[in-house]
Amino acid sequence: MKLPFSFDRRSELGLAEQLADGFARAIRDGLYSPGDILPPIKALATSLDVSEITVRCALRRLVNARLVNPRRGVGSIVVGAEASLKRGRVLIVSMNVSSNYCYSVIRSVVCEELLRAGYLPIQVTIVPQEDGLCDFSQLDQLLGESVRLSVVFGEANGVWRHIEEKGGKCIVLGNVGRFHVPLDRNAALPEFIEDCRRQHVRKVLIPFVSHSSHGADIARRMKASGICAKVWNMRVVAGDSSRERMFRTTFKAFCSRLGRGRDWLPDVLFFPDDEMAAAALHALDRANVRIPEDVGFVAWRARGSAPFYGKKLTCLETNPMSDGRVFSRWILRILSGGALPRNAALRSRYVRGETFG
Repeated sequence: MKLPFSFDRRSELGLAEQLADGFARAIRDGLYSPGDILPPIKALATSLDVSEITVRCALRRLVNARLVNPRRGVGSIVVGAEASLKRGRVLIVSMNVSSNYCYSVIRSVVCEELLRAGYLPIQVTIVPQEDGLCDFSQLDQLLGESVRLSVVFGEANGVWRHIEEKGGKCIVLGNVGRFHVPLDRNAALPEFIEDCRRQHVRKVLIPFVSHSSHGADIARRMKASGICAKVWNMRVVAGDSSRERMFRTTFKAFCSRLGRGRDWLPDVLFFPDDEMAAAALHALDRANVRIPEDVGFVAWRARGSAPFYGKKLTCLETNPMSDGRVFSRWILRILSGGALPRNAALRSRYVRGETFG
């Protein structure tokens, strides 16, 4: 079956999302007209060698976007891009962070809230090429379609600046404070540091994949409070995706080091990444290291994602569902002519569990 768009299994963008975005673009470009019927679910699944669940998920996205209308015994009937347009288009721009659980959940909530408010969200993903530059041709085409606002998730190569240079209005959600709305995962760090001081923690080890200023910044803040904090930069091993590379790198590094003994274990292990934390828990459990008796364990995590453990984790936690609703309210405020609240940010909170304290 020949589809009017590309389908890349190596992409970090999910298959269902690729399928939905491809059909959405084809409908907007007029390749499918109102009244056309999309290929049957079973035929699509067989032709693309994906599960019927994947196809159903993609079609559900199109239904939520009001681009198709499912009719029993007939199929998915194309409604057309203009039929769902009530109050205007909002461009949802993802900066190659499709595999990021937190961003994905927030983005989904934003799309749902925009649809509920009568806006049409249009999703586009910008992926840097091998030379580090981005192809903005699709973005520029969409910006010319009467877009009310662009919502950018993450930042790469000045994309949000490109949008503003084109005369577009945008709001950016990012991991660093210079963005319009910071996603401040370390907001709860001072409370964790204070907990370490109360419990007379002397040494904290911060495992990280490759060299990272983020890990160094955390260590510096802990040292300023009198805690000996060090960053362990682990050598990256191969993997098919960034999440797999993160997991395999951490698991291999911990197994290797634990195989040589336990004298290196600090008072507390702190993981600024949930995928690394999941891998370390697996390796520590395999080596019969007791938590928190042998080592305290604290991790950043997004509620609803890894890591899962038999004991309640002590963590710096973000809640992407709740954050998505808050972020949506701010977006709708801007669309109504208002402004962002002063010091708007999505912040983590410190959750005490059984793995430390």
